[in-house]
Amino acid sequence: VISTPSGPAYKLGERLFASREPLVEALRSLEKSAGLFVRVSPGPTVGFATAAVQAGRDAGFEQVTYVPAK
Repeated sequence: VISTPSGPAYKLGERLFASREPLVEALRSLEKSAGLFVRVSPGPTVGFATAAVQAGRDAGFEQVTYVPAK
């Protein structure tokens, strides 16, 4: 989860998503066994970060780990 000039966004590899639903669709195509790490940069709201964690669960990941920026 990052901040961009146009607002917060979800970044998956080189792809950016401004909303949660396209992120969920992209996450569904990934291997689930390793789990998902949601790294949150400074700037985005807690709600936006929480939505990223929920997107992982909605996409079928059983293990989703929140990683705050240092």
